[in-house]
Amino acid sequence: MGYTITNMTANIFGADLLAKQYAYYAYGRSDHSVCSSQLACESDNYYPRWLEREYTVDGTPVANAGSAQVAGLNAVVSLDGSHSSDPNGRSLVFEWTQVRGVPVELTNAETSHPSFTTPRDPDTLGFELVVNGGQMSSSPAVVTITTMQHPENIALKAVVTASSANAGSNQTPDKAIDGSIDGFPAQGAHEWATDGGKSGSWLNLSWESPQVVSKIVLYDRPNLDDQVIGGVIEFDDGERIEMGELDNYGTAKNFDILGKIVHSLTVRITSVNLLTTNVGLSEIQVFGASA
Repeated sequence: MGYTITNMTANIFGADLLAKQYAYYAYGRSDHSVCSSQLACESDNYYPRWLEREYTVDGTPVANAGSAQVAGLNAVVSLDGSHSSDPNGRSLVFEWTQVRGVPVELTNAETSHPSFTTPRDPDTLGFELVVNGGQMSSSPAVVTITTMQHPENIALKAVVTASSANAGSNQTPDKAIDGSIDGFPAQGAHEWATDGGKSGSWLNLSWESPQVVSKIVLYDRPNLDDQVIGGVIEFDDGERIEMGELDNYGTAKNFDILGKIVHSLTVRITSVNLLTTNVGLSEIQVFGASA
């Protein structure tokens, strides 16, 4: 609908809002008339409010399938479509459909919060949500549920150190395990960034007791100027895994470990792109359990 939506209720949240912000900021860097980062947009009266809203002239409702989740095997999971909205305030009819993975049975699939029991084997499940306000249906929204044997993110219990950190911007090593997959330009204080570090920079996680690790997930800083294009994951027993290139927009890169017992691991960066000034990570997740 354009400019007038600033006075309407915000209806873009979570991962959908973050993706929209990243896309907007990427293009905004080429337009000096607009704000092009979370910090610059904080004092703007219009652009942040436009990013948080999506309304169409024909009154089409907007589906929001919630955030991606990680769950255990044979566990009950609830989906969340409660942030879906109708521009005219009409009651919504919910229609959930599984579109990926081993088929599961959805309970209360016509509500905002259906549930299901995950399979007994690891898998990636996808669910599509369409909402209807009585006259027309929304475009589909999709959410992904990853199931694994050890769904706990044990990185949150680790002691973390790094080769350097941009402490002045609060981009310290602990921000790589703060549970927030975010970073500059949307939320710079939720990522680890080095102080001028490039190739040779490292991040170490260590635990007081041995841990069984089944998966490691790395997220590069979404700052398009800084990108990891090569590196290794080193374990305390000397084993190494080549990382390769991380996605420059900060999406997940997964490494399946298959039950390795570790006391510590190090992410060592061996190559960065030519524009990099402060390499780092927006988040590292380590899924496992105490040995």
